[in-house]
Amino acid sequence: MRNMWLVARREFIFRGKSGAYLISTVMMVIALLASSLLPAILEKQTKTEPLNVLLLDKTQMVAEPLKAAIGALPAGPGSRPVNLSAVTGDEESLMEQTRKEGKSLLIVEGSFPAGLKARFLGANPGALSGSGVVLGPLESIVRAARIKQSGLDPKIAQEILKPMQTETAQLAAKGGTRDQNQFLGAYLLAMGIVMCLYMVILINGQFIFMGVLEEKVSRVMEVMASNVTSGAMLAGKVLGLGALGIIQFAAMIAAWFAGSLVAKNLNSVTSSALSIGNIVLALTYMVLGYLLSATLFAAAASMISRMEDQQTVLTPLVLLIALPMMMLPMLMNNPNSTFAVVVSLIPFFSQSMMVFRVLMTDVPLWQILLSLVLMLASSIGATWAGGRIYRAAMLSYGSRPSLKQVWGYLKAG
Repeated sequence: MRNMWLVARREFIFRGKSGAYLISTVMMVIALLASSLLPAILEKQTKTEPLNVLLLDKTQMVAEPLKAAIGALPAGPGSRPVNLSAVTGDEESLMEQTRKEGKSLLIVEGSFPAGLKARFLGANPGALSGSGVVLGPLESIVRAARIKQSGLDPKIAQEILKPMQTETAQLAAKGGTRDQNQFLGAYLLAMGIVMCLYMVILINGQFIFMGVLEEKVSRVMEVMASNVTSGAMLAGKVLGLGALGIIQFAAMIAAWFAGSLVAKNLNSVTSSALSIGNIVLALTYMVLGYLLSATLFAAAASMISRMEDQQTVLTPLVLLIALPMMMLPMLMNNPNSTFAVVVSLIPFFSQSMMVFRVLMTDVPLWQILLSLVLMLASSIGATWAGGRIYRAAMLSYGSRPSLKQVWGYLKAG
């Protein structure tokens, strides 16, 4: 036991002071802080920067009333200013001008008002997102002209066309609801925590892989094996780097939470409460996911003795951990679908999938408990199998072992 703690202490201090760990931690904190802040900053910038629109009015009846309608729009927080310029010329040359200058082009044609047709063309997504600021007033002008042309009493028409009050909300846990801003806040929080889990598990797993491989290639492992048992050596490495992983996780959660609070103040996006229960649950999944992957990374590294073979062995493990991140978009539409439930119960996927589902929707308690039990059982099994492979292969040199030899390690360990 004492040797295990000595190895853990050595790994914690040695890796914690290494440039790779410090740089990766700082970069992950900066990346998460930026990913939580940049969307809000860009959205705020998009809302406040003027929308420059060229108007090609082929009817000769829309330009002036549309300018007046846009000029009469209320100015205030969140409102986007519009610069509308009436132009003439052919469509192709105006489209080319729009592309070069990054503006928008509104083409109005047909018979006014009954057969009017409008096309809004933008040079970039930001321009297209502001189309409603222009098309909304245009639609009101056309509607008013059609009412006048039909001879209908404007007051009656206004009452008929009065929009119905609607509300869209997500049914949340415990009988509550979440509006669009609250849902966006929950989504940002879920993505932030899942990204933290993914990066901590992946980076520290690779630290273990490279550490074991470097020690084996440099023959340091032979010296250590003369004083420390293989089990204590493996457990110490996993514990030492696991403690560093928890520090990384805490730093990244703090960065994400700080960025989310600033984003909330910038764009009035309601950030979900980062409760103690959510943090404990995410930390539990991180520990189990890390234990599951770390022992396999160590066992895989112990089976090779040349640096040239590392990518062949490391790539499948990295892809296995990265696969849940690729499937997250499938969970967005329906986090409680059969597919979402099944993949969130699969070890190696649960630390991403189940945490995402818990933060996004109401997940039955039995599913959370079952996923934890399966992850715990898989972690124990991986620790047992990885320990046997590590113990049998750490002092073997030569070509990369075949599957038959790995099976022999498991039986002989």
